[in-house]
Amino acid sequence: QIRSNGMLVIGMNQDETTNLYNQQGENIGKVSIMAVKGNKVRIGFEFPKDVVIARPGVSFEEALIISNAKETTKTA
Repeated sequence: QIRSNGMLVIGMNQDETTNLYNQQGENIGKVSIMAVKGNKVRIGFEFPKDVVIARPGVSFEEALIISNAKETTKTA
């Protein structure tokens, strides 16, 4: 069993998608490069709803609240 807490670095071009798999071969998500403009990149993440993404300056707790609020809005 291989365990790593290191950073995953993937070189991708615009409109490219990379699938991520766990060690059992199950697809755990997708990362897509949506647009590149100057020094900014728009990235799309397609992961199960239980995955929470916290941007810089946002704590996990705050990101969880934001994620839950978005889900509540979608189902309302």
